[in-house]
Amino acid sequence: MNIGLLGHVDAGKTTLSKALSTIASTASFDKGAKASNLRANTIDLGFSAIELDSNHQIALIDCPGHAQLIKAVLAASSVFDGAIIVINASRGIEPQTAEHLILASILCPKNVIIVISKIDLVEKEKIEMMKKKLPKLLKSLNIPETSPIVPLNLSNPSSESVLDLINVLKQKFFIPERISSGNFVMVIDHCFPIKGKGTVMTGTIVDGSCK
Repeated sequence: MNIGLLGHVDAGKTTLSKALSTIASTASFDKGAKASNLRANTIDLGFSAIELDSNHQIALIDCPGHAQLIKAVLAASSVFDGAIIVINASRGIEPQTAEHLILASILCPKNVIIVISKIDLVEKEKIEMMKKKLPKLLKSLNIPETSPIVPLNLSNPSSESVLDLINVLKQKFFIPERISSGNFVMVIDHCFPIKGKGTVMTGTIVDGSCK
């Protein structure tokens, strides 16, 4: 199952990905996927995974939150089976949050999880207010208003709130239907040279199989 991590820039998507992941992959947390400034925000797609148990794994696709990189998000969205929308508690709904919510409402409305991040920066009353208002927003986008809303303290990756999110992921997990007998279709996410080897492409197989 593939889940996109979506939200406005600096909402905490990459930090969340690190907290959840048991397997790192292409450009997931390395410096090459970060901006050169001090904020070090993600400017590329990052791929990692969480193993729920020995038989079930979720691929996490960390998407950039910059408005000018929406094309990268749209390209990645072709493999989404679900989405985690990360909302900065101190800022609320921001421009890219809204865009990503609309994208999730089109692609995977029944498999959306809302994470309210950075809850340690605001009063509890604000968190409760957000939890009350968000279901109405989700309903207006044809996303079930009962979709999980998980407040998260990302400054403490071992906190109970992270375990709560993992339990939600286990509840939402399903095995997507894939057409293994059809034509081979692979969505490319990275293309890069390796010295002495040549050009390497990585991606996700969405139809067919590779033998």
